[in-house]
Amino acid sequence: MRRFTTLPANLLLALLLTSCQSTRPFEPFNESWATAQLNAPPENKQKAEALHKSGFQLYKQKRDSEAIVQYEAALQLRASAGLYYDYANSLSNIDGRLEDSIKAYRIGIMLSDKPDMNLHYNLGCALVRANRIAEAIPELQQAYRLGKPPAIMEQDGDLTNLRKDRDWREKIGIKEPMKSWRLFPQAWGRGSSHTTICSNYRQTAGLLIEYFEDMGETRVKKGNWTREGNKIIVHFKQEIGKKGVGPTEDGPRGPYHLKFEPYEREIDETATFDFLEISRNMKESDGPCPEYRF
Repeated sequence: MRRFTTLPANLLLALLLTSCQSTRPFEPFNESWATAQLNAPPENKQKAEALHKSGFQLYKQKRDSEAIVQYEAALQLRASAGLYYDYANSLSNIDGRLEDSIKAYRIGIMLSDKPDMNLHYNLGCALVRANRIAEAIPELQQAYRLGKPPAIMEQDGDLTNLRKDRDWREKIGIKEPMKSWRLFPQAWGRGSSHTTICSNYRQTAGLLIEYFEDMGETRVKKGNWTREGNKIIVHFKQEIGKKGVGPTEDGPRGPYHLKFEPYEREIDETATFDFLEISRNMKESDGPCPEYRF
């Protein structure tokens, strides 16, 4: 007796679209092909965005192979810098596809109508992973110039090989003076976020920085922490960042702002955490307490 497998509807749609495209070869890493797809008929845009959105949801579930199917179906309809960025991110998570992810990041940069911090940064990370450090440096320099915080580079596992060079900060162009701090990054919350507890060795009090970024909006809370027994008591005093202003547009990740403006405000927020629970996920490293500017 034959057994038939039922494919998920969204995956079946992607496969059908792939098979029903024109006979033109699928060449996602070819610059002229990608440029032609960027200028594909406008009526393709809605279907391409739907597939892009479906792929991104699969990516968030760590189902990168399925996400790639969606992204490639979307690319055959209409290309964009954002689509190539997400496509490259999933490729970079698949064994044997790191070189393809590098090509996809480069195509995304080519298609972008303005310099994109995350495209340059992720390309730099992929090049470091591929042990192509000399090629990675210019990309990370550009990401830093566009606002990528050095604190993230200090902690990113993808840049481990880069940080083996004691002069890596100077090569990227980081001007901030190095101090003898202990960094304890801890992710609290959703989105792209991390918290840095700064202190000299064996101290039981110090500065605390909480960083959060989502859809272009950035929030940084600054304050102090103290340790009392097995408790960490946090007191935030200031918040700075960039907030979206004006109308929004719908995108694969939801509504997003086109314009942002810096802000600063005083706050008074207190929280208490169990030190042992937090310490399970802490990573200790020497470096500066990060400073963010907007």
